[in-house]
Amino acid sequence: MTADPTPAFSGTDIAPALRRDCPHLRVLDAPDIREAHSADHTEDLQFLPDLVVEPTSTQDVADLPRWAHGPRIPVTPA
Repeated sequence: MTADPTPAFSGTDIAPALRRDCPHLRVLDAPDIREAHSADHTEDLQFLPDLVVEPTSTQDVADLPRWAHGPRIPVTPA
């Protein structure tokens, strides 16, 4: 039997769930902030993230992937 690869959340559900479960994290989902984080400067590619999380401590850096692992939500460090 194989595991279901479908994440447990859709893009619109992630921010409220993360804010509820990890209220100490700085979760940003405003369109202008997401747009600012949608590309790097190495290539001409752009991918709009569902949200942006700005850690303020090493504990934040550890908590986010731990939280995302259960519902199989990808995390892309920047």
